Amino acid sequence: MDTIVRAMAEPDSGLDIRDRIWLKIPIPKSFLGSDLVNWLFENVDGFVNRNDARKYASSMLKAGYIRHTVHKLTFSEQCYYVFGDIYSQ
Repeated sequence: MDTIVRAMAEPDSGLDIRDRIWLKIPIPKSFLGSDLVNWLFENVDGFVNRNDARKYASSMLKAGYIRHTVHKLTFSEQCYYVFGDIYSQ
């Protein structure tokens, strides 16, 4: 999982990581859950379908590699995420 997160965080990874604003709250270096699932499905071998990639994203959240911007514990493709404290960029 650590190797995948490091690859995701690379500037040229293709994952859309950027500063965003949600309800007038700035969210630096964030990415959308659906973009994460798409990135995993397209860039990591072993996923049979998007649902497999979604489950993996959920496990990344539970393991602390990513975190929801308002600290929710369940993964949603509609929400913004940042890299978790377990991963230091």
